Amino acid sequence: MAEKTQAESLPKIPVKAWIALRSKFKQSLPTTVTPSYLMTALSVNDGSARTYLVPLRSVGLIDELDKPTDLANRWRDDTAYTQVAKEILDTVYPKELRDL
Repeated sequence: MAEKTQAESLPKIPVKAWIALRSKFKQSLPTTVTPSYLMTALSVNDGSARTYLVPLRSVGLIDELDKPTDLANRWRDDTAYTQVAKEILDTVYPKELRDL
């Protein structure tokens, strides 16, 4: 079996979903981010909702128990958003990719 390339292993969250989820988090931070929560928040089916859990963990917005992290709490704050986005980029994406 072929190994995944670095680009294939990077978290992928569509812009539309990112914006919609951030809007929902701004309204009220959920206790747990479940597939049901994502189905409602993003207007997607169960299969699609489940595909968002791994990338949300990878970028640090939810923990291994699918609970929002401190980063997620700061992510929903407009004044902290730029710094949080930079933290996510610096943590998730290698320097070589960020330099491109």
